Formats: sequence, structure tokens, C-alpha cells
Amino acid sequence: MNEKILIIDDEPSVLSSLSTILKGENYKVYSAAGGEEAVEVFKSEPFDLVITDNRMPGMNGIEVIKKVKQLDENIEVIVMTGFATIENAVQALKEDGAFDYLTKPLEDIEGLLITVKRAIERRKLRSENKALFEELKQEVDERKQTEIQLLQSKTNLQSVFDGISEPLMMLDQSMSVKVLNKAAKEYLQAESYQDILGRPCYMILAGKSAPCRECKLHLAMLSRNAMTFERNGLKNPSRLEEVVIYPLQNVTGNQEGAIVRIRDITEQKKIEEQLIRADRMSSLAQLSGGIAHEIRN
Repeated sequence: MNEKILIIDDEPSVLSSLSTILKGENYKVYSAAGGEEAVEVFKSEPFDLVITDNRMPGMNGIEVIKKVKQLDENIEVIVMTGFATIENAVQALKEDGAFDYLTKPLEDIEGLLITVKRAIERRKLRSENKALFEELKQEVDERKQTEIQLLQSKTNLQSVFDGISEPLMMLDQSMSVKVLNKAAKEYLQAESYQDILGRPCYMILAGKSAPCRECKLHLAMLSRNAMTFERNGLKNPSRLEEVVIYPLQNVTGNQEGAIVRIRDITEQKKIEEQLIRADRMSSLAQLSGGIAHEIRN
């Protein structure tokens, strides 16, 4: 695709000669006799470079720079003038955003073509950088949105966990604690969640440096089946506990860890024993009554 250049000058001879030179280099050239006309052309066509005379009737070159950069901030502008001074060159290049400053008549054709090429390459680079910046910005925004969603999901999960009165822990494949509820923190007698998170269950529950022998959690994770068992409390041996293990899997079916629920069944077992004893006493009373009846007969 040939780059498009807009030339602005109130002298027809300059427009003609400059157009001929640039077309000879396979550039697609448009021309305008004044700043106002050039701005209208610029509104209807995208350009890769603008070359403008500085002193023109009506809108001058500096005003043209401001107008076209409002329409396309990446456009590069080369300013030409027959009245070059250090002061207006500095103003055009530094303050008003011109790419370069050339003096008329344009006798150094090779220098002109080099300047034009450099200006177009710079525009391409600026456009590519802008596109890359927008792409990176979008990626960062998407990551931030994902992080916000993950944080919200974690907050929601923590709220659900804390709403359960029994100790509850989520463990990863290495049996380290990922999430625990308030009841579990109190059960483990920890001052904060950070004292537990990331530590292996065998360390925080049993004070060991390696998994327990015949670990029920490990067996449940291997079998991928829920498991329930009873034990004496690890923190309080007089307490009888029911431990339920729910293995977790990801969407691909791979093992992700497990959820462990600990329930105090001490009172429940006492009540069950009392009911069993009462049932036995009732059966014994019925048996005694039957024996006495037979003896009387």
C-alpha cells in the first residue's frame, strides 16, 4: 500500500514540483492551496504525512499542525518556509509538534526524501506502539476484571464457609489448607487465618512432619469417593468426632484436593448409649414380667 501524503502550499509551482518528486517515489500525493482546504481534505481521507508551508493566507502552518493533530494525534507534519529563523524552527518542532523543518526553495531533494521517509516510519511506529499499548491495556483490564471476579468468588466462598457452624477446611492435592471457616480457626486454636493457610493438615492437626500412616484423606482422594469415619479429637481426646471427606475434581476430572468437615458427636453418642441402655432395661423388665407370670401360673 502506497503511503498517502498531503501537501499544503499557496504557491502552485511548489505544489506541482513537490508532487512530481514524491509521486516519482511511489507516494500517493494530495494537494491543497491553503490550510482551510487542507483540513477539509484531511477530515475525509486518512494520511500518513502532511507537508505544509508555514506562511500562508488565512490559516498558517502552525495552525494546520494543531488542527490535523486534533483529528489524528499520530500524524507527522513537516513544515516548509522561506523565512526560517532559529526561533520559529524551535517553536514548530518543539512547541507545536512538527516532525521537521525545511527551508524553501527545496534544493536538497535527497534530504527531503530522507526526511519524508523518516517521518512516515515514525508515524508507523507511533501507530504500532499505540495499538500495542491498547492491546496491553485491554489485557491488563481483563486481568484486573478476572482478579476482581476471583476475589469476589473467594469472598463469597469464605462467607459460605463461615456460615457453617462446624469446622470446615478445603485442602489442595498436597493436603495443604487453602480455605477454612471461622469454626475451623477456633477448633485449631489459631489467632488468625494466616497461621493455618498454606500449611499441611498433618502438621496443624497432628503436629507431624509427614502424612499420617493409613491417612483417610489420602485414601479418599485416591479413590475419589467420599469417606466418613469417627475418631477421638486430635486437639481434645475426650471429644468424639465424625470426619467427612469430600474429594474435589476440576472440570477435566483431575484431582484438585478435598473438603474436610469435622463434627462433634460426643453428646450424640452419649444420648445413643443412654437410649440403648434404656431399651435394654425395657427389654429386661418385659422379660422379668414374663418370667414372673409363668412362675405364678
